[in-house]
Amino acid sequence: MSNESPVTEKILNYMKEKYSPIIAPIAVLKACSIISSKFPKYPRLNIMCIAPSRQFKTQTSNEMQNIFPKTFYINTGSDFTIHGFKKRYGKKINKKCIMINDGTLLFTSKSQKGKDRLINALAELLADGIYRYSDNFRSWDLTGNISCIMNITLESYMRNKQIFSESTLTERFITVFYMIPMHEQIKYAEKKEEKLKITYGKKLAKITESPIQNADKYKKELIKIATEASILSSRSMNGTIDEINAMAKAHANLNGRNNYCKDDMQFVSSILPYLTDLTAPNENKIIAAYIEGKSVMEICKSLNFSATSYVYKVLNQAKIRGIIQDKEEAKRK
Repeated sequence: MSNESPVTEKILNYMKEKYSPIIAPIAVLKACSIISSKFPKYPRLNIMCIAPSRQFKTQTSNEMQNIFPKTFYINTGSDFTIHGFKKRYGKKINKKCIMINDGTLLFTSKSQKGKDRLINALAELLADGIYRYSDNFRSWDLTGNISCIMNITLESYMRNKQIFSESTLTERFITVFYMIPMHEQIKYAEKKEEKLKITYGKKLAKITESPIQNADKYKKELIKIATEASILSSRSMNGTIDEINAMAKAHANLNGRNNYCKDDMQFVSSILPYLTDLTAPNENKIIAAYIEGKSVMEICKSLNFSATSYVYKVLNQAKIRGIIQDKEEAKRK
């Protein structure tokens, strides 16, 4: 990073020294999500942070909350219902980042009906800024111009992955995965306690109201990054480009700028290695090979697969999600 991004540099150095180099970019990403809650309109940046238990997911969230005033976020804890949320915070939430510390506990503590309602409500709020509830006795709307950060264990993500996908919840998030090697976890125990000395006030909120002045200059580069991110995360291109744009804008704002520089592109690119789903690490390889023009048999051979069924399944899902096109259909167009 250059001297144009001093805040990012401070966070990265602090997180590398105190925790692990692996989670340093994740911490900056969470700061960007909190900032994006102040954007006057969508897209905003939503993060689903997925890692094994006890690998500093909570710590990175807490460290970033310490930087920002409480007007930037709502810490929901780890056990709430959408009815309870509305009762506590009202029917309208304006420009807040919803911090879900432990998605694993949140979803395991709910009945299936309660879990489905909460997942659907989050998906609708993040997509449209409004959730409409109705039953035989009452109806109400919950509106929210929000961003969201959710921490969840790898095991819980695997258990709920199908539900998240069917409800389109994962389409509303950048899902980032990581695992910290054992030797780094041991090294953490030997480090001294430190505090990150960065605070923000009202000035930051004013910056986010301004459009990025030189956005056109970096449009092609951001589209290129988003195309790669779409393949790596197995998400639609339209949703991915929105998230990538929000990430770049939030990173510029984090460092007190309303213009892009190379640092913003560098940071967004640094997130790409975290986008591969650790529960299905071959999906993006299959999609990338298909886009390159390889046949199913060629893909199987290059990845040492003995059966074609899994490859066909991945490609069919990618077509349904709009990540790739059928080759014959693409020729006709």
